[in-house]
Amino acid sequence: MLCCLKHLNRFLMKISAIVPAYNAAATLPVCLEALASSTPAVDEIIVVDDGSADETPVLAERLGARVLRQKRAGPAAARNAGAEAAGGDVLVFVDADVAVHPSAVGLLVAALESGVGAAASFGSYDTQPKVTGAVAMYRNLLHAYTHQTGNREASTFWAGLGAVRREAFLGAGGFDASKFERASIEDIEFGMRLRQAGRRVVLAPEAQGSHLKEWTLRSMVMTDLWCRAVPWTRLLRRGARMPNDLNLRWSQRLSVAAVWLAPAGGLASLADGRMLVSVPLLLAFQLLLNFRFYSWVAHCAGLRRGLSVIPLHWLFHWIAGLGYLIGHIPTQSQAAPAADPRGAEHT
Repeated sequence: MLCCLKHLNRFLMKISAIVPAYNAAATLPVCLEALASSTPAVDEIIVVDDGSADETPVLAERLGARVLRQKRAGPAAARNAGAEAAGGDVLVFVDADVAVHPSAVGLLVAALESGVGAAASFGSYDTQPKVTGAVAMYRNLLHAYTHQTGNREASTFWAGLGAVRREAFLGAGGFDASKFERASIEDIEFGMRLRQAGRRVVLAPEAQGSHLKEWTLRSMVMTDLWCRAVPWTRLLRRGARMPNDLNLRWSQRLSVAAVWLAPAGGLASLADGRMLVSVPLLLAFQLLLNFRFYSWVAHCAGLRRGLSVIPLHWLFHWIAGLGYLIGHIPTQSQAAPAADPRGAEHT
């Protein structure tokens, strides 16, 4: 009987899909067409145009979405505007460069009803990204692996493909648009506030979408440093708990230490040649810590791809360490070089 009531409740819930978009004309049609094919169907699709200079709002209207326009204020403000205008009981946030699988929305809503009802749920990228460049493949598979192996009882939230009960979203004050004026870790911080308020956040890795974003080495470095590592560190300095989950697992923290100590060992060997042995040992340690990830990439994309991600993963961990150091500089505001304006992925 309880199971039947849950299914009925899920059927009766109204679902609003909210897509923040900035200069997203290249990917938005695919995103909206995928949302329109969702099962169950969403009751409304709201695209919040964040001051685009391209055809983003025109395309959204042509594809039947309800379009809200705002001056450039960032995705946090755009999502908040969409939530305020939405009529749904559940808000499903989808990035403009994500094409949801047909079952993704239904799985997110089902996750909200799992056990004691959750306030929010989020999914994962799939293992077959539409872009095939080396950096894009690495980034998408890293994100997919991180979410596919994460704890079901999550400590944060992800707005790339995530659902929130509207009452919980508004009760928590939405995303902090004053603190995050561009794409950063606004969804992570929001999820932490939900948890601090005693609400559940659930990871539903079976709810998936294909990522359409093209990554370059430069966009990876700038995004990981200024939009993720530095603000993450500052959030932790303000008292946020560091969960042993997703990108903050102990294996990842130790990997950061290994890739930073390796060059230090190389420099130390100039004074004492015996220290040179520490370099291959530390790099081998990083390989061991991440062996499951490298093997998983090789399984998904082939041995060549599995080997090619190793230096990129070293760079990823080195940037994380640099961001940790910068994030501890005592300053009120940190001028940051411009990162990819379409935003960062969050894990």
